[in-house]
Amino acid sequence: MSTKITAKIMDGVITYLPRDVVFSTSYTLSRDELWGLMLFVPVDRVNQVVESIIGSGYEISDGSVTVLSRRFKALCPDDGGSSVDCGVEHVMQIHGNGFIKSFLRYVDDGFSPTARGGNYLPIIFEAFALYRNAYNGLHIFLEKRGWVTRILNFYECSMSPTKLPVSCRDALFVCSMYAYFSTLVTAPDSNP
Repeated sequence: MSTKITAKIMDGVITYLPRDVVFSTSYTLSRDELWGLMLFVPVDRVNQVVESIIGSGYEISDGSVTVLSRRFKALCPDDGGSSVDCGVEHVMQIHGNGFIKSFLRYVDDGFSPTARGGNYLPIIFEAFALYRNAYNGLHIFLEKRGWVTRILNFYECSMSPTKLPVSCRDALFVCSMYAYFSTLVTAPDSNP
């Protein structure tokens, strides 16, 4: 299944992130904790996941962490009221231990992080959609807390090239993809 990140980049990008979750008990994530959300795939499936994401048009750069990225071009308003070439880059950092950090950020016409570089938007479900055909388990880990076993409610989070920082509010509704994917959340069979 190939999923495109669709948004009017000039107006901003919106995603949905877990708000009320269950570890061993119910817990409400603070907005600051959202940047600690990570996906997980078993170590023996990491290469298949990377290949699946590359098959969706992502580029790879290796190091101690495999980084996959894809850029989506658009026009963004500049400070003078006109438009400049920019875009959104989706970055996925895949660690050898199976943990994945995934986020969006604005980039300028040369596709380097812009002065808006502090404007990162973590994304979970869109990243899962990219590798789901290679590994269909949705495992979400929150740094310093543990495995999310259930999602009860969501934040609606957005970023814009003209407004800092990323803003999050309680979601009144979510589209069907997010609602469906939230039913797939489980802890992995064995903890890494």
